[in-house]
Amino acid sequence: MSINPINHILLQQPHLIQAEACRRSFFTFVQEFWSTIVTEEPVYNWHIPFLCEELEKVLWRVIARQPKAYDLIINIPPGTTKTTIASIMFPAWAWIARLPRGYPDYTPPHPAKWPSGVDLRFIAGSYAEKISNENSSKSRDIITSDKYLTFFPEVNLRSDKNAKSYFANTSHGSRFTTSVGSAVTGQHAHAIIIDDPVDPQKAMSDADRFTANEWMGNIMTRSVRKDLTPLILIMQRLHEDDPTQTVLTNHKNVRHIRLPSDDGWEISPPELQERYVDGLLDPIRVHYGVLQDQERILGPYGYAGQFGQDPRPREGGMFQREWFEIVDEAPPGGIVVRGWDLAASKKKQIVGGKQAATSGVKMKIVDPKLFDGKLVGGTIYIMDDINLFGSADTVRRTIRATAEKDGKRCIQDVPQDPGQAGKSQVQDLVAFLHGFIVRYSVESGDKIVRADPFSAQCEAGNVKLVRGEWNNPWLEEMTIFPNGRKDRSDATVRAYNRIIKTAQSQLAFRLGKPRGVPGLYKDPIGSAYQ
Repeated sequence: MSINPINHILLQQPHLIQAEACRRSFFTFVQEFWSTIVTEEPVYNWHIPFLCEELEKVLWRVIARQPKAYDLIINIPPGTTKTTIASIMFPAWAWIARLPRGYPDYTPPHPAKWPSGVDLRFIAGSYAEKISNENSSKSRDIITSDKYLTFFPEVNLRSDKNAKSYFANTSHGSRFTTSVGSAVTGQHAHAIIIDDPVDPQKAMSDADRFTANEWMGNIMTRSVRKDLTPLILIMQRLHEDDPTQTVLTNHKNVRHIRLPSDDGWEISPPELQERYVDGLLDPIRVHYGVLQDQERILGPYGYAGQFGQDPRPREGGMFQREWFEIVDEAPPGGIVVRGWDLAASKKKQIVGGKQAATSGVKMKIVDPKLFDGKLVGGTIYIMDDINLFGSADTVRRTIRATAEKDGKRCIQDVPQDPGQAGKSQVQDLVAFLHGFIVRYSVESGDKIVRADPFSAQCEAGNVKLVRGEWNNPWLEEMTIFPNGRKDRSDATVRAYNRIIKTAQSQLAFRLGKPRGVPGLYKDPIGSAYQ
């Protein structure tokens, strides 16, 4: 009895069956090559084959050289195998992936030979060069493993292009590794994979996020074809103005997959909620005990972004609505300050596609006391908030009109940008406010650190709001701080810091008055104390 030649080959080389299965399925490839780079036993939660399927859909169009249907964003918590899947294994699989027969709207140049991805060029990156190179090195370890070479002999790395940061095969495929802030010259990709472009430890830095967002825009210019090359962005959410938001705002077609750690957060697409077990994305590795520990470690802001995939804490953070009593009016007397945050005085900041606003928050302190040279007691009343968009001239005229309305006893406190230009700008503004008390200073240090003393007074119930239409917008911004806009929060903290400094100096001056002088004693700027 004769044996079919194909069956004979398969009997002699049974690995060819598994190799073909790997070519057709990314998840099969992940299972087959897991132990090549990972020593821990795999836990194939449902989201892993789901992510593999999503990446397959993107790749098939690239191999077929069809225009991309969308760019892909995947927001998922840390510790869920996202880097292993997307940054390490996906490019290694793409080189051996074969377009499924009967792929819609595709006719192969040679009917007997359906194309593979062996000639695809990738650009891959992360927030740090070290991490990007480690991911690239592990991907290369898969490609140079004995199993890979046996299963897929058609893939051979070039000896002259075989480094961590850049390697290529003999069929013109390549992987170029980069990191945020690095220039990518001379390279054009069929697919771009970005994994965590923002360092979680630096997510609150406006400068670092601005750099990452700008870099994300520049990296997309390195496409083989603008209509062909998809962006695959996989990351945990870290801020309302992070690269996820930048891509959602600026890219036309985006498939946004959002997989929070539990179903208390928004899941996208919503039908995926049915796959959650006991409300959890991954009940084995990311169970409720792990989540409780992470919430304590990260705090409300970090936890909301990294595990909830929503950069706004769902239960409030440094400022919570229930801390603020709303009163009809503030009592008479006290020290009054309006703190300003000037959009024109800082680098353009984009949140949700909108430019930063100018904000002016008016605040009063009543009945403060001095103990051991430090301010104690007293109640803070927030009396008004002005928020506007406009040119530098509009801002300047608004500040003048507001100062006239506030009266001459209200201190107007404005920020000064560092450097000579900032000094000249504030000198011009002060000159425009002749007849009013104007103070200014350069802001320094972390925003959260600056806001913490004011947050403590709010939590203790020592800060009240005077009823007005501005209450809700102010509360909306403050209760998601330090995420979202910071115009009102910056103005509020500036007003608070100035009012504390002024009250402390005035009380010290009053207590140092000559003995025997009864009644009211005027301080240097005209406020009166009994």
